[in-house]
Amino acid sequence: MSEPVKKINPVPESYSPKNKPEILAMAETAVTLPESTKIPFAGAIDQDGPALGPHTRAFASAVTSLAVLMGAPHDTSVMSAHNQLWRNDNDYFRHLMVSGEGFLFWHDVADYFTDEPPWAPESTDGIWEANYNGEKDASSIIDCFEIAGIKADIYTNYPVKNVAGGWSNTQTLEDMTLHNLAGGFPVLLFSGEPGDRILLATGYENGGQTLLTWTFSAGDHKTNINFSTANCKRVQNWTEDILAAALVKSPFLSPKDRKPLLLKALSRGADLLRLDTNPDRFRETFCGAGKPHVHPEIWDLAERRCYLADALERAAEVLGTNKLTAAVGAGRQIHDNMWKIHAVWQEKKTKKAKMQIADILGECRQLDLTIADTISSFLTNQEGEPDEYSKKA
Repeated sequence: MSEPVKKINPVPESYSPKNKPEILAMAETAVTLPESTKIPFAGAIDQDGPALGPHTRAFASAVTSLAVLMGAPHDTSVMSAHNQLWRNDNDYFRHLMVSGEGFLFWHDVADYFTDEPPWAPESTDGIWEANYNGEKDASSIIDCFEIAGIKADIYTNYPVKNVAGGWSNTQTLEDMTLHNLAGGFPVLLFSGEPGDRILLATGYENGGQTLLTWTFSAGDHKTNINFSTANCKRVQNWTEDILAAALVKSPFLSPKDRKPLLLKALSRGADLLRLDTNPDRFRETFCGAGKPHVHPEIWDLAERRCYLADALERAAEVLGTNKLTAAVGAGRQIHDNMWKIHAVWQEKKTKKAKMQIADILGECRQLDLTIADTISSFLTNQEGEPDEYSKKA
């Protein structure tokens, strides 16, 4: 599969923030930490009833689990698919949409935090200024925490827009993490290479040498399904390869109005779908030289668009509109098309089959643009007359 050309972010002019973040100031003044700490949680994911649908995106799973364990209600509903009953995890679907992952393909949240292997700017105090003119932007990740009712500050080891700050050595990362845990609030630690791997830290032992965590890995179909106390892992050398840290700063508080964040996510998603408007290039991603990239690529796209469709349907209910119906249908059709590709390739691996797959993928690219156009049309008419759905509500 062809790889896009990666751009190197410009080096920020200054790495010294004007005002040091509160957590770093606290780290400098505090002399000792408890030898160990374990954060009690207010909730748990219900394991009864129909199985939760497969979850393979690490970040959406981690934020969903974090919110539930902090006391947020877990929004699920029952559906029938593939000849069995499943539980829809509506929070997970929403995070796929708000993070942008549902609009993308073969993309991990770690990509929001770096273009290249971790690069740490030199600094005398171990931190750099977050405000700079670079390309990477953490806004969609921040919005996911906000829409989940979680206040979190994000720090990175690579210059990224809209984060609270960063670190240039692992000791600073360790200090931030342990002080936050000792203060009674969890931390999400992001790494990549290859794919997302996220640690949800809920405590530490041995003075911080061992972190108490749950691990979420991209591509793992059990992600978020067997989340229980028994699955807690004790991780050592936990500062290695960390790209970003989200420090939770307050208890769960239900968002008063999710509409502005949903509208923002829709606008951002339409732009993401249009990043590459050339259908031939989309087909080339799957059907370049050699055999088509069928497994697991088609399942990655199938999950993203299917769950995006569910998220769009629920967003339409919150926003009081029926003008996203075409986008919902297009997302579900892409999911169905991936099963068509699976059937074609399983039946006969020939040049003719490859051409059939290319044609199906061309249709999927057009369906992506249908999603984008439908969203844009809805957003354009936000200031106009209410639609029929709104009149009935």
